[in-house]
Amino acid sequence: MNTPANEFEIKYRNVQVTRAFRKLREPLCAYVRRKTGDVAEVEDLVQDVFEAVLTTSRLFLDDNSLTRFAYVCARNRIADYFRRNACTRKSQEFFGSFSNIPVNEADSLANCREILRLEKSALNCVGEKARIVYLMNVHWNIPARKISKRMGISVRTVQNHVFRVKDSIRSEIRQII
Repeated sequence: MNTPANEFEIKYRNVQVTRAFRKLREPLCAYVRRKTGDVAEVEDLVQDVFEAVLTTSRLFLDDNSLTRFAYVCARNRIADYFRRNACTRKSQEFFGSFSNIPVNEADSLANCREILRLEKSALNCVGEKARIVYLMNVHWNIPARKISKRMGISVRTVQNHVFRVKDSIRSEIRQII
Protein backbone atom coordinates (compact mmCIF):
# COMPACT_ATOMS: atom_id res chain seq x y z
CA MET A 1 0.00 0.00 0.00
CA ASN A 2 1.36 3.42 -0.94
CA THR A 3 1.31 5.76 2.00
CA PRO A 4 2.43 9.37 1.63
CA ALA A 5 5.79 8.43 3.17
CA ASN A 6 6.21 5.58 0.68
CA GLU A 7 5.26 7.82 -2.24
CA PHE A 8 7.82 10.38 -1.08
CA GLU A 9 10.48 7.68 -0.77
CA ILE A 10 9.71 6.41 -4.26
CA LYS A 11 9.86 9.91 -5.77
CA TYR A 12 13.09 10.64 -3.88
CA ARG A 13 14.59 7.35 -5.06
CA ASN A 14 13.60 8.10 -8.67
CA VAL A 15 15.29 11.50 -8.46
CA GLN A 16 18.43 9.86 -7.02
CA VAL A 17 18.45 7.20 -9.73
CA THR A 18 17.91 9.81 -12.45
CA ARG A 19 20.82 11.91 -11.21
CA ALA A 20 23.11 8.90 -10.96
CA PHE A 21 22.01 7.63 -14.35
CA ARG A 22 22.86 10.99 -15.98
CA LYS A 23 26.47 10.38 -14.95
CA LEU A 24 26.32 6.82 -16.32
CA ARG A 25 24.61 7.68 -19.60
CA GLU A 26 27.68 8.51 -21.72
CA PRO A 27 29.80 5.52 -20.58
CA LEU A 28 26.76 3.25 -21.09
CA CYS A 29 26.19 4.64 -24.59
CA ALA A 30 29.85 4.00 -25.39
CA TYR A 31 29.58 0.45 -24.02
CA VAL A 32 26.45 -0.34 -26.05
CA ARG A 33 27.93 1.25 -29.19
CA ARG A 34 31.13 -0.77 -28.79
CA LYS A 35 29.24 -4.05 -28.28
CA THR A 36 26.57 -3.65 -30.99
CA GLY A 37 28.27 -1.46 -33.55
CA ASP A 38 24.82 -0.04 -34.31
CA VAL A 39 24.79 3.69 -33.58
CA ALA A 40 21.05 3.94 -34.37
CA GLU A 41 20.10 1.47 -31.61
CA VAL A 42 22.27 2.93 -28.84
CA GLU A 43 19.76 5.50 -27.54
CA ASP A 44 16.89 2.99 -27.52
CA LEU A 45 18.88 0.35 -25.66
CA VAL A 46 20.20 2.82 -23.08
CA GLN A 47 16.67 4.18 -22.56
CA ASP A 48 15.47 0.60 -21.95
CA VAL A 49 18.25 0.20 -19.37
CA PHE A 50 17.15 3.41 -17.63
CA GLU A 51 13.56 2.18 -17.53
CA ALA A 52 14.68 -1.14 -16.07
CA VAL A 53 16.74 0.60 -13.41
CA LEU A 54 13.80 2.84 -12.46
CA THR A 55 11.35 -0.03 -12.21
CA THR A 56 13.61 -2.33 -10.24
CA SER A 57 12.10 -3.65 -7.05
CA ARG A 58 15.00 -2.47 -4.91
CA LEU A 59 14.09 0.62 -2.97
CA PHE A 60 17.57 1.99 -2.47
CA LEU A 61 20.59 1.50 -4.65
CA ASP A 62 23.95 3.04 -3.90
CA ASP A 63 26.03 4.31 -6.82
CA ASN A 64 28.12 1.13 -7.07
CA SER A 65 25.17 -1.25 -7.15
CA LEU A 66 23.32 1.07 -9.54
CA THR A 67 26.30 1.03 -11.90
CA ARG A 68 26.60 -2.76 -11.76
CA PHE A 69 22.87 -3.21 -12.22
CA ALA A 70 22.82 -0.78 -15.19
CA TYR A 71 25.64 -2.64 -16.93
CA VAL A 72 23.97 -6.01 -16.33
CA CYS A 73 20.74 -4.59 -17.80
CA ALA A 74 22.70 -3.20 -20.75
CA ARG A 75 24.34 -6.58 -21.36
CA ASN A 76 20.93 -8.27 -21.29
CA ARG A 77 19.45 -5.69 -23.69
CA ILE A 78 22.41 -6.20 -26.05
CA ALA A 79 21.84 -9.97 -25.98
CA ASP A 80 18.15 -9.40 -26.80
CA TYR A 81 19.17 -7.07 -29.64
CA PHE A 82 21.39 -9.76 -31.17
CA ARG A 83 18.70 -12.41 -30.71
CA ARG A 84 16.13 -10.25 -32.53
CA ASN A 85 18.47 -9.40 -35.38
CA ALA A 86 19.99 -12.86 -35.84
CA CYS A 87 17.02 -14.07 -37.87
CA THR A 88 17.23 -11.12 -40.26
CA ARG A 89 20.97 -11.55 -40.82
CA LYS A 90 20.69 -15.30 -41.28
CA SER A 91 17.90 -14.96 -43.84
CA GLN A 92 19.93 -12.37 -45.76
CA GLU A 93 22.94 -14.69 -45.74
CA PHE A 94 20.77 -17.66 -46.72
CA PHE A 95 19.08 -16.00 -49.69
CA GLY A 96 22.32 -14.32 -50.73
CA SER A 97 24.10 -17.69 -50.84
CA PHE A 98 21.99 -18.93 -53.77
CA SER A 99 23.64 -16.68 -56.30
CA ASN A 100 26.66 -14.54 -56.79
CA ILE A 101 24.39 -11.84 -58.16
CA PRO A 102 23.68 -9.07 -55.66
CA VAL A 103 20.07 -9.08 -54.58
CA ASN A 104 18.30 -5.85 -55.44
CA GLU A 105 15.47 -4.25 -53.50
CA ALA A 106 12.75 -5.73 -55.71
CA ASP A 107 14.10 -9.24 -55.13
CA SER A 108 14.34 -8.61 -51.39
CA LEU A 109 10.77 -7.34 -51.35
CA ALA A 110 9.59 -10.41 -53.28
CA ASN A 111 11.44 -12.71 -50.86
CA CYS A 112 9.89 -10.92 -47.87
CA ARG A 113 6.42 -11.20 -49.38
CA GLU A 114 6.95 -14.90 -50.05
CA ILE A 115 8.15 -15.53 -46.50
CA LEU A 116 5.19 -13.58 -45.10
CA ARG A 117 2.83 -15.61 -47.29
CA LEU A 118 4.40 -18.84 -46.03
CA GLU A 119 4.20 -17.59 -42.44
CA LYS A 120 0.52 -16.77 -42.91
CA SER A 121 -0.07 -20.20 -44.43
CA ALA A 122 1.66 -21.89 -41.49
CA LEU A 123 -0.31 -19.77 -38.99
CA ASN A 124 -3.56 -20.92 -40.60
CA CYS A 125 -2.58 -24.53 -39.86
CA VAL A 126 -2.03 -24.11 -36.11
CA GLY A 127 -4.47 -23.57 -33.27
CA GLU A 128 -5.78 -20.19 -32.21
CA LYS A 129 -3.79 -20.09 -28.95
CA ALA A 130 -0.52 -21.00 -30.71
CA ARG A 131 -1.16 -18.34 -33.35
CA ILE A 132 -1.79 -15.64 -30.71
CA VAL A 133 1.27 -16.66 -28.69
CA TYR A 134 3.48 -16.63 -31.81
CA LEU A 135 2.26 -13.20 -32.93
CA MET A 136 2.70 -11.73 -29.46
CA ASN A 137 6.22 -13.13 -29.09
CA VAL A 138 7.65 -12.75 -32.59
CA HIS A 139 5.83 -9.78 -34.08
CA TRP A 140 5.09 -7.69 -31.00
CA ASN A 141 8.29 -8.64 -29.08
CA ILE A 142 6.42 -9.53 -25.88
CA PRO A 143 8.54 -11.81 -23.67
CA ALA A 144 7.31 -15.33 -22.93
CA ARG A 145 7.00 -14.50 -19.23
CA LYS A 146 4.51 -11.69 -19.91
CA ILE A 147 2.57 -13.79 -22.42
CA SER A 148 2.24 -16.60 -19.89
CA LYS A 149 0.82 -14.20 -17.31
CA ARG A 150 -1.60 -12.61 -19.79
CA MET A 151 -2.88 -15.91 -21.15
CA GLY A 152 -2.75 -17.94 -17.94
CA ILE A 153 -0.40 -20.61 -19.31
CA SER A 154 3.10 -21.65 -18.30
CA VAL A 155 6.22 -20.11 -19.80
CA ARG A 156 7.21 -23.52 -21.14
CA THR A 157 3.86 -23.80 -22.97
CA VAL A 158 4.48 -20.39 -24.55
CA GLN A 159 7.94 -21.53 -25.69
CA ASN A 160 6.51 -24.76 -27.09
CA HIS A 161 3.82 -22.88 -29.06
CA VAL A 162 6.43 -20.53 -30.55
CA PHE A 163 8.74 -23.44 -31.39
CA ARG A 164 5.98 -25.44 -33.08
CA VAL A 165 4.85 -22.48 -35.21
CA LYS A 166 8.44 -21.64 -36.20
CA ASP A 167 9.02 -25.28 -37.09
CA SER A 168 5.87 -25.24 -39.21
CA ILE A 169 7.08 -22.11 -41.03
CA ARG A 170 10.49 -23.68 -41.63
CA SER A 171 8.89 -26.74 -43.20
CA GLU A 172 6.79 -24.48 -45.44
CA ILE A 173 9.96 -22.70 -46.56
CA ARG A 174 11.78 -26.00 -47.15
CA GLN A 175 9.05 -27.09 -49.57
CA ILE A 176 9.71 -24.20 -51.94
CA ILE A 177 13.50 -24.23 -51.73
